[in-house]
Amino acid sequence: TSGAREVASVFIEGYQPENGCAGLMLEIELNAHTTSLPFAPIRGSSHFSDEEEILFAPGAVFTVQSIEYDESNQLHNVR
Repeated sequence: TSGAREVASVFIEGYQPENGCAGLMLEIELNAHTTSLPFAPIRGSSHFSDEEEILFAPGAVFTVQSIEYDESNQLHNVR
């Protein structure tokens, strides 16, 4: 997972849906002030430090607030 939307967009650039599959962009809002952190920024430990990677703990729970379809990019944007 990348903390930079531009980096995430590079991975889905040119995506062509096929066989009933759809592209998906997840936008995750993090609260760094929680008492238990189910995520950790790994920029300093990653081989790709410019990607601003974030590692989530197994079993991390997310709440979906909205799903919108972007016709121009043929992607579902999930917040």
